[in-house]
Amino acid sequence: LPILIGHSMGVLVSLKIAETLKTEKLVLLDGAPYRRIFLKAGLDKLMTREGIESRFEVTEDYLFVMKKEHIIASFFEKGLMDENELERYLELTCPESGKMLVDVFMGKFEVDISKITMPVYILGKTTGPTGHRLNEMMAEDLKAEECLVFDKIGHDMILQKDWEKYAGIIEGLIK
Repeated sequence: LPILIGHSMGVLVSLKIAETLKTEKLVLLDGAPYRRIFLKAGLDKLMTREGIESRFEVTEDYLFVMKKEHIIASFFEKGLMDENELERYLELTCPESGKMLVDVFMGKFEVDISKITMPVYILGKTTGPTGHRLNEMMAEDLKAEECLVFDKIGHDMILQKDWEKYAGIIEGLIK
Protein backbone atom coordinates (compact mmCIF):
# COMPACT_ATOMS: atom_id res chain seq x y z
CA LEU A 1 0.00 0.00 0.00
CA PRO A 2 1.23 3.52 -0.69
CA ILE A 3 2.25 5.98 1.99
CA LEU A 4 0.98 9.48 1.27
CA ILE A 5 3.10 12.44 2.30
CA GLY A 6 1.65 15.91 1.86
CA HIS A 7 3.10 19.33 2.58
CA SER A 8 1.23 22.64 2.93
CA MET A 9 -1.64 22.64 0.42
CA GLY A 10 -0.50 19.13 -0.56
CA VAL A 11 -1.88 18.02 2.83
CA LEU A 12 -5.34 18.83 1.54
CA VAL A 13 -4.70 16.87 -1.67
CA SER A 14 -3.38 13.92 0.38
CA LEU A 15 -6.46 13.98 2.60
CA LYS A 16 -8.77 13.96 -0.43
CA ILE A 17 -6.88 11.03 -1.94
CA ALA A 18 -6.96 9.20 1.41
CA GLU A 19 -10.76 9.47 1.44
CA THR A 20 -10.95 7.05 -1.49
CA LEU A 21 -7.59 5.26 -1.79
CA LYS A 22 -6.53 2.60 0.67
CA THR A 23 -3.13 3.68 1.99
CA GLU A 24 -0.76 2.40 4.63
CA LYS A 25 -0.03 5.75 6.30
CA LEU A 26 -0.65 9.44 5.89
CA VAL A 27 2.14 11.88 6.82
CA LEU A 28 1.08 15.54 6.90
CA LEU A 29 3.73 18.26 6.95
CA ASP A 30 2.61 21.68 8.19
CA GLY A 31 -0.68 21.52 6.35
CA ALA A 32 -3.22 24.10 5.29
CA PRO A 33 -6.40 23.68 7.35
CA TYR A 34 -9.46 21.99 5.92
CA ARG A 35 -12.91 23.46 6.61
CA ARG A 36 -13.56 21.83 10.03
CA ILE A 37 -10.23 23.10 11.38
CA PHE A 38 -10.68 26.47 9.67
CA LEU A 39 -14.00 26.93 11.51
CA LYS A 40 -12.77 25.44 14.80
CA ALA A 41 -9.90 27.95 14.82
CA GLY A 42 -12.31 30.80 14.10
CA LEU A 43 -10.44 31.69 10.93
CA ASP A 44 -13.76 32.47 9.25
CA LYS A 45 -13.87 35.58 11.45
CA LEU A 46 -10.29 36.62 10.53
CA MET A 47 -9.93 35.78 6.86
CA THR A 48 -11.57 38.03 4.33
CA ARG A 49 -11.27 37.83 0.57
CA GLU A 50 -9.96 41.41 0.49
CA GLY A 51 -7.36 40.67 3.17
CA ILE A 52 -6.21 37.53 1.40
CA GLU A 53 -6.00 39.18 -1.99
CA SER A 54 -4.09 42.15 -0.53
CA ARG A 55 -1.18 39.79 0.22
CA PHE A 56 -0.88 38.78 -3.44
CA GLU A 57 -0.14 40.22 -6.82
CA VAL A 58 -2.76 38.96 -9.27
CA THR A 59 -1.75 38.21 -12.86
CA GLU A 60 -3.99 38.66 -15.89
CA ASP A 61 -4.87 34.96 -15.94
CA TYR A 62 -5.92 34.99 -12.25
CA LEU A 63 -2.80 33.45 -10.83
CA PHE A 64 -1.63 34.77 -7.48
CA VAL A 65 1.98 35.50 -6.71
CA MET A 66 2.48 36.03 -3.00
CA LYS A 67 4.52 39.09 -2.17
CA LYS A 68 8.09 38.22 -1.20
CA GLU A 69 7.95 39.90 2.22
CA HIS A 70 4.76 37.99 3.07
CA ILE A 71 6.27 34.66 2.02
CA ILE A 72 9.28 35.26 4.25
CA ALA A 73 7.24 36.49 7.22
CA SER A 74 4.62 33.74 6.95
CA PHE A 75 6.70 30.66 6.17
CA PHE A 76 10.31 31.06 7.22
CA GLU A 77 12.01 31.33 10.59
CA LYS A 78 14.83 33.86 10.67
CA GLY A 79 18.28 32.29 10.60
CA LEU A 80 17.17 28.74 9.81
CA MET A 81 17.82 29.02 6.10
CA ASP A 82 20.87 30.25 4.21
CA GLU A 83 20.06 33.68 2.71
CA ASN A 84 21.27 32.65 -0.77
CA GLU A 85 19.13 29.50 -0.63
CA LEU A 86 16.13 31.55 0.47
CA GLU A 87 16.60 33.92 -2.48
CA ARG A 88 16.94 30.97 -4.86
CA TYR A 89 13.80 29.38 -3.42
CA LEU A 90 11.84 32.60 -3.77
CA GLU A 91 12.87 32.83 -7.42
CA LEU A 92 11.59 29.28 -8.03
CA THR A 93 8.20 29.73 -6.41
CA CYS A 94 5.51 29.63 -9.01
CA PRO A 95 2.20 31.44 -9.14
CA GLU A 96 -0.57 29.51 -7.45
CA SER A 97 -4.08 29.18 -8.77
CA GLY A 98 -6.02 32.10 -7.35
CA LYS A 99 -9.14 29.99 -7.03
CA MET A 100 -7.34 27.27 -5.06
CA LEU A 101 -5.71 29.80 -2.74
CA VAL A 102 -8.94 31.66 -2.09
CA ASP A 103 -10.83 28.39 -1.52
CA VAL A 104 -8.19 27.18 0.98
CA PHE A 105 -7.83 30.54 2.73
CA MET A 106 -11.61 30.97 2.94
CA GLY A 107 -12.07 27.51 4.48
CA LYS A 108 -13.97 25.95 1.59
CA PHE A 109 -11.88 22.76 1.35
CA GLU A 110 -13.98 19.94 2.81
CA VAL A 111 -12.54 16.66 4.12
CA ASP A 112 -14.65 13.70 5.24
CA ILE A 113 -12.61 12.62 8.27
CA SER A 114 -14.74 9.50 8.73
CA LYS A 115 -13.04 8.14 5.59
CA ILE A 116 -9.51 8.78 6.91
CA THR A 117 -8.95 5.37 8.49
CA MET A 118 -5.20 4.84 8.09
CA PRO A 119 -2.64 5.95 10.70
CA VAL A 120 -1.97 9.70 10.47
CA TYR A 121 1.26 11.42 11.48
CA ILE A 122 1.69 15.20 11.63
CA LEU A 123 4.86 17.27 11.70
CA GLY A 124 5.10 21.05 11.67
CA LYS A 125 5.26 24.37 13.42
CA THR A 126 3.62 24.84 16.81
CA THR A 127 1.70 27.88 15.59
CA GLY A 128 0.84 28.85 12.04
CA PRO A 129 0.99 32.32 10.46
CA THR A 130 -2.34 33.20 12.12
CA GLY A 131 -1.07 32.25 15.58
CA HIS A 132 -3.28 29.15 15.80
CA ARG A 133 -2.11 25.66 16.72
CA LEU A 134 -3.46 24.21 13.48
CA ASN A 135 -1.23 21.12 13.33
CA GLU A 136 -2.33 20.04 16.79
CA MET A 137 -5.95 20.80 15.97
CA MET A 138 -5.72 18.60 12.85
CA ALA A 139 -4.00 15.86 14.85
CA GLU A 140 -6.82 15.82 17.37
CA ASP A 141 -9.51 15.92 14.68
CA LEU A 142 -7.90 13.14 12.62
CA LYS A 143 -6.99 11.10 15.73
CA ALA A 144 -3.36 11.12 14.64
CA GLU A 145 -0.98 8.47 15.91
CA GLU A 146 1.61 11.18 16.50
CA CYS A 147 1.87 14.96 16.22
CA LEU A 148 5.31 16.51 16.39
CA VAL A 149 5.38 20.29 16.54
CA PHE A 150 8.30 22.63 17.02
CA ASP A 151 8.54 26.32 17.82
CA LYS A 152 11.74 26.84 15.85
CA ILE A 153 10.86 25.34 12.47
CA GLY A 154 9.96 26.91 9.15
CA HIS A 155 7.05 25.90 6.97
CA ASP A 156 9.51 24.51 4.43
CA MET A 157 11.54 22.55 6.99
CA ILE A 158 13.39 20.48 4.38
CA LEU A 159 15.01 23.66 3.02
CA GLN A 160 16.48 24.64 6.38
CA LYS A 161 20.09 24.30 7.49
CA ASP A 162 18.97 21.53 9.89
CA TRP A 163 16.88 19.72 7.26
CA GLU A 164 18.44 16.35 8.11
CA LYS A 165 16.74 16.42 11.52
CA TYR A 166 13.29 16.65 9.92
CA ALA A 167 14.13 14.26 7.09
CA GLY A 168 15.12 11.75 9.79
CA ILE A 169 11.83 12.27 11.63
CA ILE A 170 9.86 11.77 8.41
CA GLU A 171 11.89 8.67 7.60
CA GLY A 172 11.11 7.28 11.05
CA LEU A 173 7.40 7.91 10.56
CA ILE A 174 7.21 6.07 7.25
CA LYS A 175 9.13 2.96 8.39
